[in-house]
Amino acid sequence: MVFQKTLISAFSIVAMLVAMTPLQAAEYVPGLEGAVEVPFSMDRDGKASLGIYNPGGQLMRIVFQGQALKKGSWIARWDGMDHWGKLLPTGSTYEARVYSHGGVKVFYEFALGHGDWNQENQAWLTKG
Repeated sequence: MVFQKTLISAFSIVAMLVAMTPLQAAEYVPGLEGAVEVPFSMDRDGKASLGIYNPGGQLMRIVFQGQALKKGSWIARWDGMDHWGKLLPTGSTYEARVYSHGGVKVFYEFALGHGDWNQENQAWLTKG
Protein backbone atom coordinates (compact mmCIF):
# COMPACT_ATOMS: atom_id res chain seq x y z
CA MET A 1 0.00 0.00 0.00
CA VAL A 2 1.28 3.44 -0.92
CA PHE A 3 0.39 6.54 1.08
CA GLN A 4 0.74 10.13 -0.15
CA LYS A 5 -0.39 13.33 1.52
CA THR A 6 -0.82 16.93 0.41
CA LEU A 7 -1.67 19.93 2.60
CA ILE A 8 -4.54 22.09 1.35
CA SER A 9 -5.53 25.44 2.79
CA ALA A 10 -9.25 26.13 2.56
CA PHE A 11 -8.37 29.81 2.95
CA SER A 12 -6.51 29.73 -0.36
CA ILE A 13 -9.13 27.90 -2.44
CA VAL A 14 -9.67 30.97 -4.65
CA ALA A 15 -5.92 31.53 -5.00
CA MET A 16 -5.45 27.88 -5.98
CA LEU A 17 -8.01 28.33 -8.75
CA VAL A 18 -5.90 31.08 -10.24
CA ALA A 19 -2.40 29.85 -9.43
CA MET A 20 -2.59 26.06 -9.74
CA THR A 21 -0.79 24.62 -12.73
CA PRO A 22 -1.78 21.02 -13.47
CA LEU A 23 0.92 18.38 -13.76
CA GLN A 24 1.96 17.80 -17.32
CA ALA A 25 0.55 14.62 -18.81
CA ALA A 26 -1.70 14.15 -15.78
CA GLU A 27 -5.22 12.78 -16.15
CA TYR A 28 -8.23 13.83 -14.12
CA VAL A 29 -9.89 11.21 -11.95
CA PRO A 30 -13.23 10.60 -13.69
CA GLY A 31 -16.54 11.69 -12.15
CA LEU A 32 -15.17 14.38 -9.83
CA GLU A 33 -15.94 18.09 -9.92
CA GLY A 34 -14.57 20.85 -7.74
CA ALA A 35 -12.33 23.86 -7.49
CA VAL A 36 -9.45 22.38 -5.50
CA GLU A 37 -7.11 20.18 -7.48
CA VAL A 38 -5.13 17.49 -5.64
CA PRO A 39 -2.26 16.10 -7.73
CA PHE A 40 -0.92 12.63 -6.94
CA SER A 41 0.77 9.76 -8.73
CA MET A 42 0.24 6.03 -9.00
CA ASP A 43 3.43 3.94 -9.05
CA ARG A 44 1.51 1.03 -10.65
CA ASP A 45 -1.95 0.15 -11.93
CA GLY A 46 -4.29 -0.37 -9.01
CA LYS A 47 -6.98 1.08 -6.82
CA ALA A 48 -6.80 4.35 -4.93
CA SER A 49 -8.79 6.27 -2.32
CA LEU A 50 -8.57 9.95 -1.38
CA GLY A 51 -9.69 11.44 1.93
CA ILE A 52 -9.60 15.00 3.28
CA TYR A 53 -8.59 15.31 6.95
CA ASN A 54 -8.79 18.25 9.35
CA PRO A 55 -5.77 19.38 11.46
CA GLY A 56 -6.86 16.95 14.23
CA GLY A 57 -6.65 14.00 11.86
CA GLN A 58 -10.43 13.55 11.59
CA LEU A 59 -11.75 12.40 8.21
CA MET A 60 -13.91 15.19 6.81
CA ARG A 61 -14.63 13.87 3.31
CA ILE A 62 -14.01 10.82 1.18
CA VAL A 63 -13.43 12.28 -2.28
CA PHE A 64 -13.25 8.88 -3.96
CA GLN A 65 -12.77 5.32 -2.78
CA GLY A 66 -11.52 2.15 -4.49
CA GLN A 67 -11.15 3.90 -7.86
CA ALA A 68 -9.31 1.79 -10.46
CA LEU A 69 -6.52 3.96 -11.92
CA LYS A 70 -3.58 3.33 -14.25
CA LYS A 71 0.04 4.05 -13.37
CA GLY A 72 0.95 7.71 -13.83
CA SER A 73 0.12 11.23 -12.71
CA TRP A 74 -3.45 12.08 -11.69
CA ILE A 75 -5.40 15.09 -10.49
CA ALA A 76 -8.46 14.72 -8.26
CA ARG A 77 -10.95 17.55 -7.89
CA TRP A 78 -12.47 18.39 -4.52
CA ASP A 79 -15.32 20.84 -3.99
CA GLY A 80 -14.15 22.02 -0.53
CA MET A 81 -17.10 20.41 1.25
CA ASP A 82 -17.35 17.86 4.04
CA HIS A 83 -19.36 14.58 4.14
CA TRP A 84 -22.60 16.51 4.73
CA GLY A 85 -22.23 19.02 1.89
CA LYS A 86 -21.09 21.92 4.09
CA LEU A 87 -18.23 24.10 2.88
CA LEU A 88 -15.28 23.65 5.25
CA PRO A 89 -14.27 26.83 7.09
CA THR A 90 -11.49 28.98 5.72
CA GLY A 91 -8.32 29.64 7.67
CA SER A 92 -7.48 26.00 8.36
CA THR A 93 -5.16 23.64 6.58
CA TYR A 94 -6.57 20.30 5.46
CA GLU A 95 -4.61 17.22 4.54
CA ALA A 96 -5.39 15.16 1.45
CA ARG A 97 -4.36 11.52 1.90
CA VAL A 98 -4.19 9.15 -1.04
CA TYR A 99 -3.98 5.43 -0.34
CA SER A 100 -3.28 3.07 -3.23
CA HIS A 101 -2.50 -0.59 -3.80
CA GLY A 102 -2.12 -3.00 -6.70
CA GLY A 103 -5.22 -4.96 -5.79
CA VAL A 104 -6.00 -8.01 -3.71
CA LYS A 105 -5.91 -11.49 -5.19
CA VAL A 106 -7.48 -14.32 -3.26
CA PHE A 107 -6.50 -17.93 -3.77
CA TYR A 108 -7.14 -21.13 -1.89
CA GLU A 109 -4.11 -22.49 -0.05
CA PHE A 110 -5.26 -25.24 2.34
CA ALA A 111 -7.85 -26.21 4.93
CA LEU A 112 -7.18 -26.13 8.63
CA GLY A 113 -9.04 -28.52 10.86
CA HIS A 114 -8.94 -30.15 14.25
CA GLY A 115 -9.51 -33.63 15.59
CA ASP A 116 -9.14 -36.83 13.61
CA TRP A 117 -7.90 -36.04 10.10
CA ASN A 118 -9.13 -38.41 7.41
CA GLN A 119 -11.00 -38.21 4.09
CA GLU A 120 -14.46 -38.74 5.68
CA ASN A 121 -13.88 -36.15 8.42
CA GLN A 122 -13.12 -33.09 6.25
CA ALA A 123 -15.03 -29.92 7.08
CA TRP A 124 -14.86 -28.80 3.43
CA LEU A 125 -13.29 -29.88 0.17
CA THR A 126 -9.55 -29.46 -0.15
CA LYS A 127 -7.06 -29.81 -2.97
CA GLY A 128 -5.98 -33.27 -3.82
